[in-house]
Amino acid sequence: MEENNEQIYGIIVLATGDRKASFCLSMSPSARLPVAGKTALLGAAPLGDKLMKRCKICKEVKNDDEFYRNTGKKCKSCYRKYTKEHLYKYKHLQHGYRLKMKYGITKLDYQELLNQQGGGCAICGKPESEFKYPLNVDHDHETGFVRGLLCPKCNTAIGYLNDDKELIARALDYMGHVYIPEEQ
Repeated sequence: MEENNEQIYGIIVLATGDRKASFCLSMSPSARLPVAGKTALLGAAPLGDKLMKRCKICKEVKNDDEFYRNTGKKCKSCYRKYTKEHLYKYKHLQHGYRLKMKYGITKLDYQELLNQQGGGCAICGKPESEFKYPLNVDHDHETGFVRGLLCPKCNTAIGYLNDDKELIARALDYMGHVYIPEEQ
């Protein structure tokens, strides 16, 4: 596998803490040393040599640029495929976990609340099926108690009004006003 007087040569296993990483180095022949009838690699590759890695999923040896920085041993294409499948496969579990950890309710509680609200947002009434994601769980930020399920727009509106009942009442009162310019 010769390329411009360089070749991919061997696999170096580096131990970093409690993890091991396999790397292949593309080195010029001068970077190799003969040791007892075998060829060993110097500790550092000459400047300009390419760092190669083997993907844990597809088992291909690829250039380091084909790997995301913090994704371990999966190449970019395998990582994207794995992430897409994993998120799709476990999406329902993630929603249930978030409900339990953040709001203290189960998916069954969520479904019961949704049924009590007629299957949609507690304010505007749009059905959950019209949205890409489940409805937002609205809760009192001081007590943590769940108030209901809201669509993204209604939840954002209440958030912008800082959950302040007086401010919401003034906004409601304002909605009844009409500006009529005086004639000159």
